[in-house]
Amino acid sequence: MHADATRHPMKSGSVDAIVTDLPFGKKHARADNDELYPKLFAEFRRLLKPGGALVALTTLRQVVTEVVALDDEWEPRERRQVFVGGLKAYMYTVRKRP
Repeated sequence: MHADATRHPMKSGSVDAIVTDLPFGKKHARADNDELYPKLFAEFRRLLKPGGALVALTTLRQVVTEVVALDDEWEPRERRQVFVGGLKAYMYTVRKRP
């Protein structure tokens, strides 16, 4: 299946879990990710079943923290610092509230 990640053709509430390696902003301007991340998280929320989990890898800690904090349907679970190819990154686990 080939689809735009901000407008996926799957039915709402049809996914138990999503694992994603988000764009780090190294090849594309950070401003693009500031606009992209909220759209992605809104689509992830739409796709997930209530209680579903999202695991996201990113270098943009502040952007993800803000996106999750501004949406009452997300329940933050864990944030871990990891290194990917020498870059400091973060692995977020959030849950869609039931």
